[in-house]
Amino acid sequence: MRAAADDNNKMDLVLLDINMPRMDGFQLLGFMRADDRLKGVPVVMCTTSGYDKDMERAKTLGAAGYVTKPATLNNLRPVLQNVPTVKLRENGRGFDLFRIA
Repeated sequence: MRAAADDNNKMDLVLLDINMPRMDGFQLLGFMRADDRLKGVPVVMCTTSGYDKDMERAKTLGAAGYVTKPATLNNLRPVLQNVPTVKLRENGRGFDLFRIA
């Protein structure tokens, strides 16, 4: 992600799982928020955990939203509607996600 940011390849959105090897999603989100190149990238936690403590921790760390797996358009849509820098556009096969200026 840092390399992409260094090359001016803006990321529209990151879907981030909590449970990952070596570094959990909370740690990665914390690192992203501390990095000037990545702190503005919207992050939606997408995980199997429905624990209130995990949802609150994600919010405290700056996640734009929280979705439990499996991620479907129906449960992603309301979360993404609250991310002001991205927009969903239905395309007949599903949807396109695009960045708003």
